[in-house]
Amino acid sequence: MTNTASSSNSIADPSHGLSEAMANAQLSGASSSSPLALPKPLPTSLPTTLSRSYKLSGIPMDAYIQIFGDRIVLGVSQRQQRIGTWCLCQATQSAVDPKAIEFDINTVLGDRHDAMVGVYARQITERVLRERLIGGGSTTMVVLLGVGLEQPKDPEMFAAVIQILVDLIKDAILQMQSRR
Repeated sequence: MTNTASSSNSIADPSHGLSEAMANAQLSGASSSSPLALPKPLPTSLPTTLSRSYKLSGIPMDAYIQIFGDRIVLGVSQRQQRIGTWCLCQATQSAVDPKAIEFDINTVLGDRHDAMVGVYARQITERVLRERLIGGGSTTMVVLLGVGLEQPKDPEMFAAVIQILVDLIKDAILQMQSRR
């Protein structure tokens, strides 16, 4: 009795690259003549992202936004794009009074004793709701805000940062609508 081994070029053969093997792979339900297509997300499923640089009271400031299907992520920094504290603000339509909005604000990362970040997050969320910037369909709005400001308690800076971020949301929404 003799042992015979057959040799074939397969995935186990180290001379074949993984990318070639993946390109030749077949879907289990697909016909044998159609190779597996690499998945590509629909442009409308990707988050809309904008970033801008400003000078506020002589201090350089960076701001960015990403709008996802279920939340808005904002960041503002005067510390070379470093964020100090992340705050999550959830606005939910009240189950008791449908005209009322309930806010739940939590510091996710950073200084839990700095309540000012929560004030920023709630003000932005309130402006988005009041100005009806995001279309309906859900009873909850989620804003995740990252803040790294030099003087976050200065009233003039507070008002200016809120306005900058609300304008950035408006610009991102326009960009998102133009992609459709």
